[in-house]
Amino acid sequence: MLFNLKPDGVIDKDSQYEMCSVLEGEEWLAIKHIHLRKIDTPKSSLVSEDECTDEDDRCVSWAAGGECDRNPIFMIGTPDYYGSCRKSCRVC
Repeated sequence: MLFNLKPDGVIDKDSQYEMCSVLEGEEWLAIKHIHLRKIDTPKSSLVSEDECTDEDDRCVSWAAGGECDRNPIFMIGTPDYYGSCRKSCRVC
């Protein structure tokens, strides 16, 4: 079990791991996410319809290329950071 946070909730930057190459057979990995706060808040409630914008002209192509899933902090945002492509990622 790997913990990426310290008991006080601060990110533990030393919590890294490496895996050896599989020489024969299959490699399996299971991940269980444990969240420190409730996450079932609908994303659409974070911003009103008037504030649903894209901050960059390239947002449509980035969203079409899957960046909403690969880079959610930049594209969608967090409670502390307003995402650059919220409209194209359809979160508002």
